[in-house]
Amino acid sequence: MAATKNSSSFLGRLAQVLSVRRWIIVVALALGAGAGIGFSQLQDVRYEAQSQLLVSRTKARDVLTGSQTSRPPESDLRRIVRTQADLLRVPRVARRTLDRAGLRGRSTDAFLKRSSVTTDPSTDLLTLRVVDEQRAVAIRLADAYAREFLGYKRDQTAARVLAVSTDLERELGELAPVSDEAREVRTQLRRIRNLAALDEASIEAVQTPSTAVLTQPKTLRNAVLGLLSGLVLGLALAFLRHAFDSRLRRSRDIEQRLDLPLLGRLEAPPTALAREDRLATLLDPTGPDAESFRVLRTNLEFAGIGGGGRSVIVTSAVRSEGKSTTAANLALAMARGGKRVILCDCDFRRPQLERFFELAREPGATGVVLGRATVEQALVEFDVGAATAAGVPGFHGPSSNDSAAAAGGGRLQLLPTGALPRNVGEFVTSDALGDLLARLSARCDVLLLDAPPLLQGGDAMALTSHVDAILLVARLGHVRRQMLDEVKRLFDSTPAVALGVVVTNANLEPGRGYGYRYDERDLQTRPERDPEEPADLSTASR
Repeated sequence: MAATKNSSSFLGRLAQVLSVRRWIIVVALALGAGAGIGFSQLQDVRYEAQSQLLVSRTKARDVLTGSQTSRPPESDLRRIVRTQADLLRVPRVARRTLDRAGLRGRSTDAFLKRSSVTTDPSTDLLTLRVVDEQRAVAIRLADAYAREFLGYKRDQTAARVLAVSTDLERELGELAPVSDEAREVRTQLRRIRNLAALDEASIEAVQTPSTAVLTQPKTLRNAVLGLLSGLVLGLALAFLRHAFDSRLRRSRDIEQRLDLPLLGRLEAPPTALAREDRLATLLDPTGPDAESFRVLRTNLEFAGIGGGGRSVIVTSAVRSEGKSTTAANLALAMARGGKRVILCDCDFRRPQLERFFELAREPGATGVVLGRATVEQALVEFDVGAATAAGVPGFHGPSSNDSAAAAGGGRLQLLPTGALPRNVGEFVTSDALGDLLARLSARCDVLLLDAPPLLQGGDAMALTSHVDAILLVARLGHVRRQMLDEVKRLFDSTPAVALGVVVTNANLEPGRGYGYRYDERDLQTRPERDPEEPADLSTASR
């Protein structure tokens, strides 16, 4: 069982690395194949043709003379074959080959560098190979190489036969014509003249070239080798990159790092929504993206949010993790679920909520703290029911009983930042802002604060002294292990309760091939849950 579990874990990690780092592997494969093809283009064209010669183990003189000699040892036969191979590499044979092939201008050294002779220990064959840029020239040279070596051997034999014949003829001239000695010499002379070869071995051509094969460039082979090299390099780089990359790409890793429950998984908003700063819960209240926020709302209800004027900071470790988008959509989902919600923009450095709801920045929170407006004047009523019915994102104005009923009895009020203070650090730690947040909390069921990132200033930590709980938003593939370690340390030092974590960009999580959102057709037919009914556990688990 343990071995199976470890194997499954290893395969899971391998699949994760391959999924996350697939572009490194793809690029490495492309570069490897390109390098192989490019190398092929730089190589000169080479054609190879070959001939084969057979070294006979039966001596020709034994056949012609009828003598019976013992079979030489195998080592002697190997020595004979090796000797013939060495003779093939002498310059005289190379010169004869070039002359026969009509290449008298080419040097013997150049020919010997582009040719080779190999022996096979299991046979008595000599394989002659010649390489050239032209197919026809390679064929011609390989054929001439074999034929000229045979001619060279014949010339050697003829010279030896002539020398022996001359000696015998001289000896015959000194003998009486009818003597026995003269008859013996004439017999020897006749045998010598009929002998085809006097060498230790007879050689014959058993294969002459009819074609030449392309040996360079091997484009397909080089491309395949390049692909394999690219695959190995890509895998090595992918695992190396993964080992040194501290970004977290699985929601389970974020949970374990923070030791907090996962309250929701949110997919990245469509590009059109993100570009135009629009909210999914306004554009398509019954769509699957809005359903994700209803799931988050239900999970927060299980966590105890919604009663007794609970105030919650929505923050993240660093910027660009989706905290403002999450806070805005969550506020809308809670209001439609029957809660009285106040959404307050407490990011006094880079406010975002005014862009989502098309709000005027002033008077806002700073206007109330400085005494330039009352809370009632600063709060902006967002008519959730009218916006839903009209399908107009960002519609806001005076609330009516009818619109509140359409929203399921819920209410959403917005408080922008107001004029940005010069000294943000002193403003967020002031008692005046704490009093304002206490008054806001008393006016609603849930007070949501869109706070600055925790690790990019002390504003968020200062605000935690004025609220009950913290909700952390973490973006997969963006937040790093070191960041979450620091966030956990900050959570341990704050009096506010860390409720849990909401993961954004959940669609990028490896292995999330199963459906964890409702189908849009189901959402269009499923009625909204009555806020007085108990939460559906199956919905919360999605």
